[in-house]
Amino acid sequence: MIRFADQPERRWRDGGGATRELAVGPPSLVNEDGFAWRISVATIDADGPFSRFDGVDRSLLVLWR
Repeated sequence: MIRFADQPERRWRDGGGATRELAVGPPSLVNEDGFAWRISVATIDADGPFSRFDGVDRSLLVLWR
């Protein structure tokens, strides 16, 4: 089982939020971050544009508790 609280929080480069990765695909040269796919949960702290990830298609789902 993957526990959300056990995943390290990584701040975004622009300071507008943070991400916790739940699962990440095998390393690849698809983009500069070196993943083929990724499932993560983001906390958005401020309005702003999405960061670019060339070669990555995004699917978004709003979560709340």
